[in-house]
Amino acid sequence: MVVRYVMPAKGKVFMMEKLLQAFSYGQVQDCITLLNSLLRHGKTVADLRAYASRRRDSRRSDRPRARVARKTCPACCGQMIFAPVNTGPRDQTGDGSTGVWICSRCRHEEWSMKPIHEIVRELASSAATCAAAKKGGRNG
Repeated sequence: MVVRYVMPAKGKVFMMEKLLQAFSYGQVQDCITLLNSLLRHGKTVADLRAYASRRRDSRRSDRPRARVARKTCPACCGQMIFAPVNTGPRDQTGDGSTGVWICSRCRHEEWSMKPIHEIVRELASSAATCAAAKKGGRNG
């Protein structure tokens, strides 16, 4: 059965199935519940949009930015990202590693046994080393 909805202003017929095909039945029900709640309280969709915008903006400014530990790859001077290991039952390596540095460009790996405070110190010296290498004409 195809349900049709007529928009009075334009007189065009829209097929609700096509209009809502991207949404699950549960999502449509949630939307109906939300709209009913707005109507009961004398609110509009514009009020809902304004609320969502304010909330999104406040969440962006309130949350601290996650810092990703990065260093420079010795093979290609690409960015290496630190991935911690041995932190739980799913990422056990069987040794005392604290993590692995993985290059996003050439996939070079460096396993680390150092504590995190030593890794942070490494970051500053790694950036300076690669900057000097690039000045010397070595580009990866």
